Amino acid sequence: MQHPFPLLIYVGTAGDVVGLYLNDGGYRITPFVDVEYASIDRGGFAEQGAGGFGLRSNAQALDRWQAGLGVRAGRHWDLGEGRALDFSANAQWQRTLASHGDVFDASFVGMQQWQPLTGIGLSRYSGLLGFDLDAMLSARAVLKFGYDYQMGQRVSGQTMSARLNVAF
Repeated sequence: MQHPFPLLIYVGTAGDVVGLYLNDGGYRITPFVDVEYASIDRGGFAEQGAGGFGLRSNAQALDRWQAGLGVRAGRHWDLGEGRALDFSANAQWQRTLASHGDVFDASFVGMQQWQPLTGIGLSRYSGLLGFDLDAMLSARAVLKFGYDYQMGQRVSGQTMSARLNVAF
């Protein structure tokens, strides 16, 4: 089925993480292994206009298996009177084990000449690094800060967040 808008995407994932939880005097360390399966279905599209030079593609599906190794570490401090501080850090390396459907065929709307549409593709490996700081200011207020950095074969990005939760 051809859709006029190319961003009709369905993503389904399933995975599991297995790790060893080590706790000693407020310190937590968890080395882990994870496996993930992702399935992405995208509807077909046909761009209108451009005198027949709009791009079109049939529906496609991408399946991908990934595995990773990582470690999470953290520390908890009880500051008394309902206040506490939690710091955690994590590092993970992921690698694609197998994938299908990375490259799909496309054609111009005005002609029947289907060709593989290749681009930069998805990263085959990536690394993730993250830090979180949660401060329980009182029994009703929590302040949270987070930072994540991702680097890989074809990806690089960072995210910072801050949030204040107050219960009334």
